Amino acid sequence: MATSNICPKCGTNMHFAEEDGKPFYVCNACGNKTEILGLAEHECSKCGYDKCVMYYHGIVYGDEAPLVMYTCIRCGNVDREGVS
Repeated sequence: MATSNICPKCGTNMHFAEEDGKPFYVCNACGNKTEILGLAEHECSKCGYDKCVMYYHGIVYGDEAPLVMYTCIRCGNVDREGVS
């Protein structure tokens, strides 16, 4: 399962690609393809893509809502919910 865009084989940056509706990362250096699994549905506020990695940080302070962060797998933008 990939949640990072660093190639596990050669350590270089991988880029986002999508084929038949399935997102994955591709390495330009060695050609490795890594399917991205375990995604949440959330529309990115920057590029509009609807798949992301979700991080739940819980309650930061007792009087605040839980902090949830969504990282877009296409552009890397981070949207936050629960922060005022």
